Amino acid sequence: MAWEGGICALGLFLSVWLDLGLGQEMFREPCKLLWAAPATLPLLLFFFGCLYLPAKPLKRIKAFCEEVVRPLFRPCVWYDLAAISILAGVGEEVLFRGVFQTVLGGWLGPWIGMVAASVLFGLCHLITPTYALVTGVIGFYLGWLWVATGNLGVPIAVHALYDFIALVYLAKEKATPRDAGETPNAEFADSH
Repeated sequence: MAWEGGICALGLFLSVWLDLGLGQEMFREPCKLLWAAPATLPLLLFFFGCLYLPAKPLKRIKAFCEEVVRPLFRPCVWYDLAAISILAGVGEEVLFRGVFQTVLGGWLGPWIGMVAASVLFGLCHLITPTYALVTGVIGFYLGWLWVATGNLGVPIAVHALYDFIALVYLAKEKATPRDAGETPNAEFADSH
């Protein structure tokens, strides 16, 4: 929580310091936030595809989930995971989409700014080269959502909802399949 909270504070500080007016962007047309749930579905399909597809580049990501993510988040209860997800959604979207995409878009043009912010987002998630690429694509999708809706709250909500569902699944599911022939145990642990 401290890490994601720090990113959140940095993003908010930079947005105020650079006078980007992101507060207005987050609350413009709140009814557009209804797009967050359906806009999260492609990310979730991609997430579960990565877990269950037997593609060789995904094996290191699956191993990282099993060896690092699952043990780190297993002791968390649902509201811990919700708080982490909200901080990540707000912090990373304000920083990467709101600050970096806005500033880089002002210098390089909106589409190149979106690509550049997405590349930075991927590089900051350099667990494996494949994971950085996947995260960069997700960053581009989130940047596009902001441009398409004109509401920074939409990618924030999508990011937070995606992280929450993925973390709950990883923390509470017993194991993900490592190979095509294995199947996961669908029993979930109690969340206290």
